[in-house]
Amino acid sequence: MPATALIVFDQGGPGTAGEAFEGSTGSLVTVTNDDNTDVTSWTITLTDVPPDSALVPGVLGTAVDNTPTASFTPDVAGSFRILLEVSDGVTPDTDIRNFGIRNTRGFIFPSYGLLPDPKPVTGSGLPGSKPNEYNFGGQTRGWSGDRASGLLEEFMTKYDDLPSTVVTAGPYAAPTDTTPLTVVDSDTVGAPLTLLCLLLPEPI
Repeated sequence: MPATALIVFDQGGPGTAGEAFEGSTGSLVTVTNDDNTDVTSWTITLTDVPPDSALVPGVLGTAVDNTPTASFTPDVAGSFRILLEVSDGVTPDTDIRNFGIRNTRGFIFPSYGLLPDPKPVTGSGLPGSKPNEYNFGGQTRGWSGDRASGLLEEFMTKYDDLPSTVVTAGPYAAPTDTTPLTVVDSDTVGAPLTLLCLLLPEPI
């Protein structure tokens, strides 16, 4: 039977096979394969890191044997994208998974999801399909998320209904309150356009 690639992350304890992993900075992350039956060669590659990471994308490990394993230590918040390639000597198989770390505001920013292209998702009926690479916590909606996994739905929900302050008098001056949204309303023809300013109390 052909060898199958399905990443398992481990940082202080193993995650679920074929599932993105939410972890932390400064601790070693081990990457292995779920089932090494018929594996004869393998390569594990770090394909993308957050822009402010000191880590460099590249091959973390490769060998002609049946024990795929490699490690890295994440250094900043964001997503570290891992590609696992295995072969039985004839047929290759791949899996892609993200190791994510929330920033100070509780969100996991995405990796660059190309080079290589994402795998077809389970249920698509396409060959080589795997669970979505952003399936943190087992959620199945990819980068959209489920409003609890630090992804887009949670971000949009959190900021969609924030209280706002409307400023109509000019010149515009930033409000002294802590309202996170400020609408600057130009109520005169020929005046500047309305601006929506998102004021964050600390950097993301």
